[in-house]
Amino acid sequence: IEVGGRPIEALIDTGAALSLLPLAEAPRGRAQGCAVVQGIEGQSIKLEKSLPLLVKVGDCHISHQFVCSPSCPIALLGRDLLTKLQAEISFNNNGTLEVRLPKQQISNYQMALLNVKNPPPARPESEKNQLSGVNPEVWAEEGGFARARNALPVHISLKEGSRPVRIRQYPLKLTTRIGLKPLIQKFLQCGWLREGTSPYNTPIMGVPKPNGQYRLVQDLRQVNKLIEAPYPVVPNPHTILSQVPKSHGWFSVIDLKDAFFSIPLDQESQKLFAFEWEDPDTHYKAQYLWTVVPQGLTCAPEIFGSQLKRDLAPFLAAHLSCNIVQYCDDLLLSTETETTCKEHTIELLNSLGAQGYKVSREKAQLVKQQVTFLGYHLCQGRHQPSVLSGSGSPE
Repeated sequence: IEVGGRPIEALIDTGAALSLLPLAEAPRGRAQGCAVVQGIEGQSIKLEKSLPLLVKVGDCHISHQFVCSPSCPIALLGRDLLTKLQAEISFNNNGTLEVRLPKQQISNYQMALLNVKNPPPARPESEKNQLSGVNPEVWAEEGGFARARNALPVHISLKEGSRPVRIRQYPLKLTTRIGLKPLIQKFLQCGWLREGTSPYNTPIMGVPKPNGQYRLVQDLRQVNKLIEAPYPVVPNPHTILSQVPKSHGWFSVIDLKDAFFSIPLDQESQKLFAFEWEDPDTHYKAQYLWTVVPQGLTCAPEIFGSQLKRDLAPFLAAHLSCNIVQYCDDLLLSTETETTCKEHTIELLNSLGAQGYKVSREKAQLVKQQVTFLGYHLCQGRHQPSVLSGSGSPE
């Protein structure tokens, strides 16, 4: 899962009423109250709650407060978070457990009709024609791969006295290796991976996705402990959305594809993230090294966010009538009028494409009066969570 834009490993615990986050994973900041919890030994202890954090599980985005535990070694998804996600857990005949999430986030709240408002007239121009000035090369679906052209190779500094991490690759099921092979081939073709040798090695695993494809996940926890990472500043989604001027009523949401993979690593740092791979067909086995920032790197959000901020600076200086909210690889552009929103959206997309970034056309929400961003529904002067828990009376 992702918590505050950072990937972490978590276990589902249906016996836990509250979700826990290891204290080391919790962003530093003012605590938001306390909770009394009972551990496995039966003792009750008082623990602080985290700030509201943006949580991404699959395609679901929600804001949630975790209980911060100094002794829990891994994040636990309890019934409070599973209820918000509307998760379904199935016990299959073969002994496996399956967790399903809704394909679309369904808000759970009571509604009261205050007044009837006629819907706006249908817009005669299609979105495709409306944004015909966009260079198609910016779209990830059109092919090519992301590479931030202004980004210099990143050097990853290690703590003094660090020694190489060597963890053998554990056996993977044949079906998993077959599912991962197209990804490995794609990463090699894009230049994101290269064959090599390294004193470091960490295991990979394959996580099946609902569409039958696989996601490659590398366990970099032990490597991350060696890294001299910058202090993680995780912005509160509610706070950064307050930066949107109340006079702005037109929005575009842009999701950058393969964001971390667009930032190159220097030769020495590539050795830190090596893994072993055996081809399921030829049985050829070798070590492979990432040439770009891998997704499991603890400071990947800060590295990418800093580069994107530098690349956006000239655009912002030349377009003072628009506002851009940046949250890692997600962008929210807002303006006062439809015309300026359309113009600035086209110019922003072309600027991103010219600098080597790729945008997901499937996830883009362009030139709209209502959008969803970071788990919030936005319209002029208002933003509210797209998933609300509880059943209190409406105000």
